[in-house]
Amino acid sequence: MMDLNKTYYLAHPCTTGGKSIEKNKESERRAFEKLQKHYPGINVIRPLTLIPEDMEHQEAMLKCFKLLKECDAAIFAGHWMISKGCMMEFAFCVDNRIGVIEISNLFSEVAV
Repeated sequence: MMDLNKTYYLAHPCTTGGKSIEKNKESERRAFEKLQKHYPGINVIRPLTLIPEDMEHQEAMLKCFKLLKECDAAIFAGHWMISKGCMMEFAFCVDNRIGVIEISNLFSEVAV
């Protein structure tokens, strides 16, 4: 269950996965909307909406790390495991003891 008193970071590929930036941003938007639908009032930081597309990768990642420091956990969505940036964000979370959530785990049916 998501805690509405916490702040979450939505990690999603931007330039990888064989998709254009526009298609990745659309996929990220759908993930955000799904989070809002299931967890109304959830506080989510969305770096794909905050960081300019033309920013150099290294500078963009430094901004992402700064944003991650302000969050209680990161939610990883899309094909994040093949994204260099998402993998860097994942490592940053592990190194800094920031919670990690895979979005598919939030919405999957679990048989008991």
